[in-house]
Amino acid sequence: MQRQRRWLLVGIMSFCMLFASAASADLQQAGELDPSFGAAGTGKVVSNFSAADERLYDVVLQPDGRIVAVGFVDEQAVEQFLVARYLADGTLDPTFGTGGSVVTQFGDVAAQAEAVALTADGRIVAVGWSVGDPDVIAVARYLADGTLDTSFGGDGMVTTTFGNDNAEAVALAIQADGKIIVAGSVIVGSIRQVAVVRYLPDGSLDSSFSDDGRQTTPFGSGPSSASSLVIQPDGKIVVAGRTAPNSQDPDLLLIRYNSDGSLDSSFNFDGIVTTDVNGRSDTANAVALAADGGIIVAGSVTIDSNGLFFAAKYGSDGLPDANFGANGLVVAPATVHSTALALALQSDGSVLVAGCRFSAGSKFALARFSAQGELDATFGLDGVVVTDFGSDSACIDGLALTADQRAVAVGRSLSGSTSRDSALARYFADVSAPPQTNFTSFIPTLRR
Repeated sequence: MQRQRRWLLVGIMSFCMLFASAASADLQQAGELDPSFGAAGTGKVVSNFSAADERLYDVVLQPDGRIVAVGFVDEQAVEQFLVARYLADGTLDPTFGTGGSVVTQFGDVAAQAEAVALTADGRIVAVGWSVGDPDVIAVARYLADGTLDTSFGGDGMVTTTFGNDNAEAVALAIQADGKIIVAGSVIVGSIRQVAVVRYLPDGSLDSSFSDDGRQTTPFGSGPSSASSLVIQPDGKIVVAGRTAPNSQDPDLLLIRYNSDGSLDSSFNFDGIVTTDVNGRSDTANAVALAADGGIIVAGSVTIDSNGLFFAAKYGSDGLPDANFGANGLVVAPATVHSTALALALQSDGSVLVAGCRFSAGSKFALARFSAQGELDATFGLDGVVVTDFGSDSACIDGLALTADQRAVAVGRSLSGSTSRDSALARYFADVSAPPQTNFTSFIPTLRR
């Protein structure tokens, strides 16, 4: 009888443990907000660094879990670089700058930081642009405590011109040797062109890259621009963006450069891939490298007058990966306009895409696709998550993954009727559950 009671007790305890485990899993459903982040268990943080306008554009995670985000803040009617650091729970880090943030002004003109990366020794590099005559690419490097690194450019700040042409940088990556690569655009005459710049670790232009450290890539009579970049293990540089051949509707754009800045002829024969998805406006806003060497891009495509989230995969040769989605592309269905601005690849190869969904204003939005290009129905509601910040204007601009696969999103949320605040959210993004197939097929047209 005692043995039976003992086994009965063990059975009850096992059931309770299983039930608790299941309940815990339910509480941590992929796509749900993380209650351990932000105030009052909301999973959301809104920071107000100024009484005027501000916004976070990009985010990177330190090895210790601290969150570094960059953007701009309006100080005395002048936009300036903003770098903010948060602890892992979403509170501002008091050991960084002044109360968790640093504001950097490039002279007395407007400037915005668009991208951020960490050096191997933990320094913070932010890039963007500064208004002037002409507008210039602006780069700043900070020590771990937020002070400007005077070993970079003499005072921690560097600006780069393209003659008398307006230029800007929106993307950043750091090579293994410490060299800094930025990408964006330059207006030559009246035509916008893709621009890529490489700096030495001290902030000077790298003359081994396109002779003077600067490279531009024109596309006929139409405008083009870069939005994201990534460095391959072999040192080649992949840039994603958009181009409008002959000034028609924009197409997806991928360019691959050799490490010296020349176009890589092994990539679609001339180093350039353009893809027209549906004969309308398409743009690639983010790029990442898959574990198999493939190139993943995300952004928005126009279907029936609505912009929709998409993810696409190309092989290392620049051709669409036929094993991903439909001929290399998958689109998240929606009845309202959406645009994806960031992506992150998860440990199992899943593609997490983030941006905005516009319905009675705009909201944080994420979608997840499997490594095979299927909308993952185990994530949120049929693969999509939408988060309301209680305002009529909120959007994700930057995305990063923690070591335990939680997704940190940064962007902005409207405060009152005119000014924007910095906004963050953290989501559970467990990839242990098998994805369910659910994707919309569109056959893209590869252009050369």
